Amino acid sequence: MIPARKAVCVTRQGAGLVLACIALALAGLSAAGAGATTPRGGPEDLLRLVSRADYAALSARACEEGALAFAPYARNLSALELTRLSAAELRTFSVSKRVHDWGRYDGSGDPIRLTPMAFHRRFVWDVDYIRRAKAQRLDSAHLREDGELAAVAQAFPGAEAVVYRYGGSPRVDRKDARELILVGRPRADGWCLLALTHSEDTV
Repeated sequence: MIPARKAVCVTRQGAGLVLACIALALAGLSAAGAGATTPRGGPEDLLRLVSRADYAALSARACEEGALAFAPYARNLSALELTRLSAAELRTFSVSKRVHDWGRYDGSGDPIRLTPMAFHRRFVWDVDYIRRAKAQRLDSAHLREDGELAAVAQAFPGAEAVVYRYGGSPRVDRKDARELILVGRPRADGWCLLALTHSEDTV
Protein backbone atom coordinates (compact mmCIF):
# COMPACT_ATOMS: atom_id res chain seq x y z
CA MET A 1 0.00 0.00 0.00
CA ILE A 2 1.27 3.48 -0.80
CA PRO A 3 1.60 5.43 2.45
CA ALA A 4 -0.39 8.64 2.73
CA ARG A 5 1.71 11.75 2.26
CA LYS A 6 2.09 13.80 5.38
CA ALA A 7 0.38 17.17 5.12
CA VAL A 8 2.89 19.96 5.72
CA CYS A 9 1.20 22.86 7.51
CA VAL A 10 2.67 26.23 8.17
CA THR A 11 2.19 27.38 11.72
CA ARG A 12 1.11 30.83 10.61
CA GLN A 13 -2.63 31.46 10.93
CA GLY A 14 -4.82 32.17 7.94
CA ALA A 15 -7.78 30.66 6.13
CA GLY A 16 -5.78 30.17 2.93
CA LEU A 17 -3.08 28.20 4.72
CA VAL A 18 -5.65 26.04 6.52
CA LEU A 19 -7.35 25.19 3.24
CA ALA A 20 -4.01 24.32 1.66
CA CYS A 21 -3.22 22.01 4.55
CA ILE A 22 -6.58 20.23 4.19
CA ALA A 23 -6.02 19.82 0.44
CA LEU A 24 -2.62 18.23 1.01
CA ALA A 25 -4.10 15.79 3.52
CA LEU A 26 -6.90 14.78 1.16
CA ALA A 27 -4.44 14.28 -1.67
CA GLY A 28 -2.43 11.97 0.54
CA LEU A 29 -5.50 9.91 1.39
CA SER A 30 -6.47 9.62 -2.28
CA ALA A 31 -3.02 8.37 -3.18
CA ALA A 32 -3.21 5.77 -0.43
CA GLY A 33 -6.61 4.60 -1.62
CA ALA A 34 -5.51 4.35 -5.24
CA GLY A 35 -2.56 2.19 -4.29
CA ALA A 36 -4.47 -0.14 -2.02
CA THR A 37 -4.65 -3.80 -2.98
CA THR A 38 -8.19 -4.97 -3.65
CA PRO A 39 -8.95 -8.06 -1.55
CA ARG A 40 -9.89 -11.25 -3.33
CA GLY A 41 -13.60 -11.77 -3.71
CA GLY A 42 -16.00 -14.56 -4.39
CA PRO A 43 -17.12 -16.63 -7.36
CA GLU A 44 -18.59 -13.58 -9.10
CA ASP A 45 -15.12 -12.08 -9.40
CA LEU A 46 -13.81 -15.34 -10.81
CA LEU A 47 -16.68 -15.41 -13.32
CA ARG A 48 -15.63 -12.01 -14.63
CA LEU A 49 -12.10 -13.31 -15.16
CA VAL A 50 -13.50 -16.33 -16.99
CA SER A 51 -15.57 -14.05 -19.22
CA ARG A 52 -12.35 -12.29 -20.29
CA ALA A 53 -10.44 -15.57 -20.65
CA ASP A 54 -7.91 -14.12 -18.22
CA TYR A 55 -6.37 -17.43 -17.27
CA ALA A 56 -3.19 -15.86 -15.94
CA ALA A 57 -5.27 -14.09 -13.30
CA LEU A 58 -7.33 -17.24 -12.71
CA SER A 59 -4.12 -19.17 -12.11
CA ALA A 60 -3.30 -16.75 -9.30
CA ARG A 61 -6.68 -17.58 -7.77
CA ALA A 62 -6.29 -21.35 -8.11
CA CYS A 63 -6.34 -23.59 -5.04
CA GLU A 64 -3.59 -25.94 -6.20
CA GLU A 65 -0.30 -24.24 -7.10
CA GLY A 66 -1.77 -22.27 -9.97
CA ALA A 67 -3.20 -25.29 -11.80
CA LEU A 68 -6.80 -25.67 -12.97
CA ALA A 69 -8.85 -28.62 -14.19
CA PHE A 70 -11.37 -28.56 -17.05
CA ALA A 71 -14.22 -30.92 -17.90
CA PRO A 72 -16.51 -30.60 -20.95
CA TYR A 73 -19.40 -32.39 -19.20
CA ALA A 74 -20.33 -32.63 -15.54
CA ARG A 75 -23.80 -34.08 -15.01
CA ASN A 76 -24.92 -37.71 -14.80
CA LEU A 77 -21.44 -39.19 -15.09
CA SER A 78 -19.65 -41.89 -13.14
CA ALA A 79 -16.40 -39.91 -13.45
CA LEU A 80 -15.31 -36.60 -14.93
CA GLU A 81 -13.03 -36.46 -17.94
CA LEU A 82 -10.55 -33.96 -16.53
CA THR A 83 -7.75 -32.10 -18.24
CA ARG A 84 -5.40 -30.28 -15.89
CA LEU A 85 -3.34 -27.32 -17.05
CA SER A 86 -0.36 -26.08 -15.08
CA ALA A 87 0.26 -22.46 -14.10
CA ALA A 88 2.70 -22.13 -17.01
CA GLU A 89 0.11 -23.46 -19.46
CA LEU A 90 -2.54 -21.11 -18.09
CA ARG A 91 -0.26 -18.10 -18.58
CA THR A 92 -0.10 -18.88 -22.32
CA PHE A 93 -3.71 -20.10 -22.58
CA SER A 94 -4.95 -17.37 -24.93
CA VAL A 95 -2.09 -17.72 -27.43
CA SER A 96 -1.28 -21.42 -27.24
CA LYS A 97 -1.63 -23.37 -30.50
CA ARG A 98 -1.20 -26.71 -28.77
CA VAL A 99 -4.11 -29.10 -29.34
CA HIS A 100 -5.19 -30.92 -26.18
CA ASP A 101 -7.36 -34.00 -25.79
CA TRP A 102 -10.18 -32.78 -23.51
CA GLY A 103 -12.26 -35.97 -23.49
CA ARG A 104 -15.02 -37.13 -25.84
CA TYR A 105 -18.11 -35.49 -27.26
CA ASP A 106 -21.27 -36.72 -25.60
CA GLY A 107 -23.33 -38.61 -28.14
CA SER A 108 -20.80 -39.22 -30.93
CA GLY A 109 -17.94 -40.30 -28.69
CA ASP A 110 -15.49 -38.49 -30.96
CA PRO A 111 -12.40 -37.07 -29.26
CA ILE A 112 -12.49 -33.42 -28.27
CA ARG A 113 -9.24 -32.15 -29.72
CA LEU A 114 -9.05 -28.37 -29.44
CA THR A 115 -6.64 -25.57 -28.64
CA PRO A 116 -7.22 -23.92 -25.24
CA MET A 117 -9.10 -20.93 -26.64
CA ALA A 118 -11.22 -23.12 -28.93
CA PHE A 119 -12.16 -25.20 -25.87
CA HIS A 120 -12.91 -22.00 -23.92
CA ARG A 121 -15.32 -20.79 -26.62
CA ARG A 122 -17.02 -24.18 -26.96
CA PHE A 123 -17.09 -25.59 -23.41
CA VAL A 124 -16.49 -22.67 -21.05
CA TRP A 125 -17.77 -19.30 -22.25
CA ASP A 126 -20.33 -20.59 -24.78
CA VAL A 127 -22.96 -18.22 -23.33
CA ASP A 128 -22.71 -14.87 -21.59
CA TYR A 129 -23.21 -16.35 -18.14
CA ILE A 130 -22.95 -12.95 -16.47
CA ARG A 131 -25.98 -11.52 -18.27
CA ARG A 132 -28.00 -14.59 -19.20
CA ALA A 133 -27.60 -17.13 -16.39
CA LYS A 134 -28.91 -17.67 -12.89
CA ALA A 135 -26.50 -18.70 -10.15
CA GLN A 136 -26.94 -21.47 -7.59
CA ARG A 137 -24.28 -21.97 -4.94
CA LEU A 138 -23.85 -25.45 -3.50
CA ASP A 139 -21.80 -25.96 -0.37
CA SER A 140 -19.91 -29.22 -0.01
CA ALA A 141 -22.82 -31.00 1.69
CA HIS A 142 -25.35 -30.01 -0.96
CA LEU A 143 -22.89 -30.84 -3.75
CA ARG A 144 -22.52 -34.37 -2.35
CA GLU A 145 -26.29 -34.71 -2.17
CA ASP A 146 -26.83 -33.70 -5.80
CA GLY A 147 -26.92 -37.04 -7.60
CA GLU A 148 -26.45 -35.49 -11.04
CA LEU A 149 -23.18 -33.86 -9.91
CA ALA A 150 -21.84 -36.91 -8.07
CA ALA A 151 -18.81 -37.07 -10.36
CA VAL A 152 -17.87 -33.50 -9.42
CA ALA A 153 -18.12 -34.23 -5.70
CA GLN A 154 -16.07 -37.38 -6.18
CA ALA A 155 -13.33 -35.63 -8.16
CA PHE A 156 -13.06 -32.73 -5.68
CA PRO A 157 -13.83 -33.94 -2.14
CA GLY A 158 -14.94 -31.17 0.18
CA ALA A 159 -15.30 -28.65 -2.61
CA GLU A 160 -18.13 -26.23 -3.24
CA ALA A 161 -19.69 -25.36 -6.59
CA VAL A 162 -21.46 -22.43 -8.18
CA VAL A 163 -23.71 -23.43 -11.06
CA TYR A 164 -24.43 -20.70 -13.61
CA ARG A 165 -27.38 -21.98 -15.63
CA TYR A 166 -28.64 -20.53 -18.88
CA GLY A 167 -32.20 -21.80 -19.26
CA GLY A 168 -32.22 -21.85 -23.04
CA SER A 169 -34.23 -20.11 -25.72
CA PRO A 170 -37.99 -20.72 -26.08
CA ARG A 171 -37.48 -20.61 -29.85
CA VAL A 172 -35.80 -24.02 -29.66
CA ASP A 173 -37.85 -25.36 -26.75
CA ARG A 174 -34.99 -24.70 -24.31
CA LYS A 175 -32.87 -27.38 -25.94
CA ASP A 176 -29.87 -25.05 -25.90
CA ALA A 177 -29.88 -24.89 -22.08
CA ARG A 178 -26.39 -25.17 -20.60
CA GLU A 179 -24.32 -24.53 -17.50
CA LEU A 180 -20.94 -23.32 -16.44
CA ILE A 181 -19.94 -24.78 -13.09
CA LEU A 182 -17.17 -23.24 -11.00
CA VAL A 183 -15.69 -25.66 -8.49
CA GLY A 184 -13.66 -24.25 -5.63
CA ARG A 185 -13.19 -23.70 -1.92
CA PRO A 186 -13.61 -20.72 0.40
CA ARG A 187 -10.43 -19.35 1.95
CA ALA A 188 -9.60 -16.49 4.25
CA ASP A 189 -8.50 -14.37 1.28
CA GLY A 190 -11.49 -15.28 -0.90
CA TRP A 191 -12.79 -18.14 -3.01
CA CYS A 192 -10.10 -20.20 -4.75
CA LEU A 193 -10.74 -22.15 -7.96
CA LEU A 194 -10.24 -25.86 -8.59
CA ALA A 195 -12.00 -26.48 -11.88
CA LEU A 196 -14.23 -25.17 -14.63
CA THR A 197 -16.83 -27.72 -15.69
CA HIS A 198 -19.68 -27.58 -18.14
CA SER A 199 -23.02 -29.17 -18.83
CA GLU A 200 -25.46 -29.03 -21.73
CA ASP A 201 -28.47 -30.79 -23.17
CA THR A 202 -27.14 -33.22 -25.76
CA VAL A 203 -30.38 -35.13 -26.40
